[in-house]
Amino acid sequence: MITSFAQTPKIVRHDEKRTRIDQEEIAKFQEEMQYTSPDTRDPALTGMMEPPEMNPKPSATEIEMQLRTIVAESPTEPHLNGCESPLEVYAYHLQKKIIEPLLIALAAEGIVSPLDDLGHDTGFVQAWNRALAGQPDAWDCRLLAALFINTATRNVPDLIEKIVTADLETVHNAVVVNVAHYLSGQGMPGGSARSLKSWADGTLIQVRMDAFQPILETIKGTPLESPRSLPAALDAEFDREETPFEIVGIMSFNADGIDHETGVAAWEAWRKKARSSGLMADRFWDSRMALMMRTMLSSHKMNISWQQLRQDEAISVSADEQGLTVYRGRVNGLKQIVDEGQFLCGPRSAFITFLKEGGFSKEGADAYLDALTSTDSGFRMTVPGSSIMRILTDAETLYGADMDPDETADNLDKGEAFPILAVGTFGMPEMTSHRERLATEHASCHGDEVSV
Repeated sequence: MITSFAQTPKIVRHDEKRTRIDQEEIAKFQEEMQYTSPDTRDPALTGMMEPPEMNPKPSATEIEMQLRTIVAESPTEPHLNGCESPLEVYAYHLQKKIIEPLLIALAAEGIVSPLDDLGHDTGFVQAWNRALAGQPDAWDCRLLAALFINTATRNVPDLIEKIVTADLETVHNAVVVNVAHYLSGQGMPGGSARSLKSWADGTLIQVRMDAFQPILETIKGTPLESPRSLPAALDAEFDREETPFEIVGIMSFNADGIDHETGVAAWEAWRKKARSSGLMADRFWDSRMALMMRTMLSSHKMNISWQQLRQDEAISVSADEQGLTVYRGRVNGLKQIVDEGQFLCGPRSAFITFLKEGGFSKEGADAYLDALTSTDSGFRMTVPGSSIMRILTDAETLYGADMDPDETADNLDKGEAFPILAVGTFGMPEMTSHRERLATEHASCHGDEVSV
């Protein structure tokens, strides 16, 4: 397959929707699981009480006194409220008892302001801005307070061994002294954590403190730049399909009427091919750009597009003599395919190739594909020779960044559904990214031009 990029505007920032955790449900779950630690029922720890008022310009001594109380009273068992280590226990308390009330006080005085990570969508920045607004999420300690704890303890010798053996005196001292320094406006050297990895392009960012205000920088200490961009769609030409050929699309390897062992064998054959093509690495889940790159690489290396949707999301297929268009979600009046949210599509010959490499005979592979594409888990269609394929690569559109976390795209009219793949000799539909659409909406509301 010869591939080229469709021309699309520059990617711009967006504000990602968030899942809020119901604290009453957490408390109910803890009661059912019979947690015995009194700390797990303390509403001050579970976020069910308003944070205490705080001096907007605390001295290091004030912060240090609070931190000494935290490390002295915190149990070292990491199971507290689901914490994974003693350091996370400290981070949980630090977040609720110091950081959140401090940021509310600083914001009220105009001393600190919301952060803008230029569209990288880091967890740290989202948690910081929620804390300033007095709307923290239950586990924001993992995104915000953990950075201060990690930076404070990074120079403790044999840190992991000390945590494992509960030899925590040195760790306590590092937390108390250094975090008190950071949060009393005396600055913090550049530090990073998982919460500072760019969702947009995978870049690792660092934060230093200038008085009470975080400064976002690259790992090298240079000013932060907007994330790298990729086009939202990929155009592909089939170099060996000059006569009419069959396109296959599937959402699962198992379906009604498919022998379970046969389905598993087909799935394993696909995984083997994907792994040998370098597409199964963990890094492909790290960022929007990595997921987009995987879709592009699968089309190039396997001749099969790989698009990841939500677990229970459907696709709908519109077809005529010129080819077919696939839409995200359930579109009224169209054939609907639904299963595991993983959509694979390409020439039948490409599917036959990996099935044969995985141990199927040619006859067995053909019979399997015929059976699978006759169910609600797949489809097949003959398209004209010299057809081209356009593939939406934008991970945010595919995964529903425009919807609430528990929604799927249902009961749609064709005109409101997003096309995610098209094959044929007709003019390819326009495919845009979630960020491009937000930029267009913003421009229409404010009279600005869309940056491309």
